[in-house]
Amino acid sequence: MTALTCRLWWASTDDASPALLDLLDAGERERHGRFRLQADRDRYLVAHALARLALAREAECAPNQVAFTLHCRA
Repeated sequence: MTALTCRLWWASTDDASPALLDLLDAGERERHGRFRLQADRDRYLVAHALARLALAREAECAPNQVAFTLHCRA
């Protein structure tokens, strides 16, 4: 039997900080700026920064080296 490790990262919109914008790529920063409500901008920022930090840690690379490919199955 193989042992698995699961790391759970948790963040709140209270964790939103302008410094996290540096973790986002240009497209993510553009999308972040299009949200009309501050709560939506904060939620997007924290979620994407956390995803980059978590994946970078597992891949042993810098957060700015993590790339996301988004596509719609439609």
